[in-house]
Amino acid sequence: KKSVEQSSSSNNTLKYFVQILISEELLSTDQLNKIQVIGNIEKTQINSNTYEYFVGSFDNIEAANLKLNFVKNNGFENAFIYAEYKGQRITLEQSKEVLKSN
Repeated sequence: KKSVEQSSSSNNTLKYFVQILISEELLSTDQLNKIQVIGNIEKTQINSNTYEYFVGSFDNIEAANLKLNFVKNNGFENAFIYAEYKGQRITLEQSKEVLKSN
């Protein structure tokens, strides 16, 4: 029961993630090598043949920005930051509103 309570409380916090890429194809050897350099990559399946690759979660935008710069410097120029609050993906603008209200 504690693990359920812990996960629900962490769901109520604002977290930041760096999306590296979305791919419908197997990653190339070059992409795999770059991802290994970044480390701690997570992959979620969006639909039957599309995967999202991201790294995170970060407690603040500054930490996410540091990782974003590292990711971009390692060949993923289209990477970007997104936020989640209460388990839902939100815009960075919305994340600023959440911070103001807390």
